[in-house]
Amino acid sequence: MSLQEIQNDLAALREEPIAEDEFAVIRNAVLREIRSRRNFGWGWLAAAAAILIAASSLLLIPRRRTTVPMTVSVLHSITNRTETPVPVIRAAHVRHRHRAVRPRPEAAPPLTVKFVTDDPGVVIIWQFEKLGE
Repeated sequence: MSLQEIQNDLAALREEPIAEDEFAVIRNAVLREIRSRRNFGWGWLAAAAAILIAASSLLLIPRRRTTVPMTVSVLHSITNRTETPVPVIRAAHVRHRHRAVRPRPEAAPPLTVKFVTDDPGVVIIWQFEKLGE
């Protein structure tokens, strides 16, 4: 069977009418396949991703620690029943972590570009004070 014969057979199939009930069966199968793919649950997946992003961003936010006053009472022995004031011990201040100061980069020497021409007596030298200007 040659390529030309296959093409002629396919062209003949194109012109052949399809019965309405066969067409409805095919249409229903295609629509059912589309609905099953669409019903995957992308909404739940997007909600789960949003919750994970929110939770991870809360973990990355630096928190400042503050001093919480704590009271510690000293227990007296049962034999000592005198009314003495209970000493109160306050918590020490918690130091906040500070970012390390980065050292400034040292001044780089000026950029020099040297062009050598065909004439050995002519050399062009450019010096740039700062890069990017």
